[in-house]
Amino acid sequence: MLPNKQQIQEKALELWHQHQFKNGDPSFAITPTLAELRENGFLSLAQSELMRDNARAQSEEWVGYNEHVAKYDSSLTYNFGIPFDIEEQEDSNNLITGANKTGKSRLACGIASVLQTFDWKIRVFDNVGIWKKISDIPVFYMITKRNYDKEEKEWVYPFPETSMIFDMSLLKPIMQKKFVDSVLEKLWNKQVKNGSRWTLIILEEFQLYGRNIRGSAAQNILRIMSAGRNHKIRVLAITVDLALIDTAFIRLCSQRYYGRLSIEENSKRKFRNYHGLDWCRIATELDLGFFIYLVKDKLQVVNVPCFETKRISVAHNNQRLVAKSA
Repeated sequence: MLPNKQQIQEKALELWHQHQFKNGDPSFAITPTLAELRENGFLSLAQSELMRDNARAQSEEWVGYNEHVAKYDSSLTYNFGIPFDIEEQEDSNNLITGANKTGKSRLACGIASVLQTFDWKIRVFDNVGIWKKISDIPVFYMITKRNYDKEEKEWVYPFPETSMIFDMSLLKPIMQKKFVDSVLEKLWNKQVKNGSRWTLIILEEFQLYGRNIRGSAAQNILRIMSAGRNHKIRVLAITVDLALIDTAFIRLCSQRYYGRLSIEENSKRKFRNYHGLDWCRIATELDLGFFIYLVKDKLQVVNVPCFETKRISVAHNNQRLVAKSA
């Protein structure tokens, strides 16, 4: 929930008094005007702090976070009914599938928000261009074909320690696949050398990369999905159709969210092979925001509230990279 004007003004006044008192200014007891608070930047500072506090509170609510517990309790669920097992995310991969406009990306944004609360680093490969608008990942970087150095035959891009969105919406699918492969190889090498933090790779439109993960063109994806747990790397894949991805990856996901099935018979057949006729019928009748949640071989229907970010991702500015790729 966004702070209203009264809350912002009260917070700005509080920050102003704290600042004046801390600096020994005798005017700390004087109440400033609204114009003075705005002119000195306290209104914008107050708004930022309130939005950050709200985002933190929402993330804590999602997992039933308890500050007195040093290790999170995987048995806890979201206070408003969305189950998510963080320990299972460490042990395995995650799959979100379903027809268009079923809430898949919003669900993934919520999961990413929760994991950031527990100091996970998120790397999103967004070939649609929506994550910078709907997620609370702090930074995004627009990838274009100019980021490919033809002389060095390598991709040039920022790789900060913070969570980040790689917006690949301006690349053709064949270039998207090459870019993802490049980043995953770099990430793997970095994690092997010094993997101190858990990292989640989020792949939108996973059918572009996961049609045949055992093929020669998907070796970096395969090793992360198979052995990434040993180096604190996990994968969350998002796809519109279960039938479009390799069964090897599906078996590597012990935590899955199934949205409404598409009308394609192949998709229904594949779902039936995993979970039977009754669950297939339920999956074809799910409404927007409803998913069949699988964890530890147990299925249940859950209602996923629409994740709403409290902030907008900021473009990553790197003069060296811009100059080199121009």
